[in-house]
Amino acid sequence: KKLNIPPPGDRMEINSNNLMVGIIEAIFYPNLIIPRKEERIHNGRKRIDITYHNAAKDGFFEYITHHIPSATIITECKNYEEDPKNPEIDQLSGRFSPRRGKFGILVCRNVTDQSLMDQRCKDTADDERGFMFVLDDQDILQLLEMKKLNNDSGINKFLMEKYKKLIM
Repeated sequence: KKLNIPPPGDRMEINSNNLMVGIIEAIFYPNLIIPRKEERIHNGRKRIDITYHNAAKDGFFEYITHHIPSATIITECKNYEEDPKNPEIDQLSGRFSPRRGKFGILVCRNVTDQSLMDQRCKDTADDERGFMFVLDDQDILQLLEMKKLNNDSGINKFLMEKYKKLIM
C-alpha cells in the first residue's frame, strides 16, 4: 500500500513536500509544531525541506532532548522510486548543527533494503554526525493508523525502536 501522494520523481517533489508537512505534523502533534518549508540556512546557500519545533513534554521527542540537540527536527523528503542512498543521508546530516539540532527524519517512498538503510543511519550516528532515521510510505501509514487510534504509546515505541537501532 502506498500513500496517495504524487508519483515518485523530482518534478513532483514540491507537491509531495507540501503534503508531508501536514502528514508529519498530524502524526507527531503536539510534539512537533510550527512547520517551516524550505528553511534557508548558510545565508541561503542551502535549504532544509521542512523543519519542526520540538515542543514535546513527554514521549520519544521529549526523551531525545536529554540526549541529542533537538530543538529543531530537520526533515528531508525524497520522492524517489529507489531507496535513498549515501548522498541523501549525507545531505540530511549536513543540515545538522549543535544549535539547529542533530536529529532528523528522511521521508521517502520506499525502502527495499531496510538493513542497509539502518546501517547507513547508524554510520552517521557512529561518526558523531547526528541521528536520523528513515520513514517510508509503509511507516507513515502505520504511524497514521496509530494516530487515528490515539495510540501515542505505539508511536513512541515505534520511534524508540528506530532510535535503538542507531545506538546499539
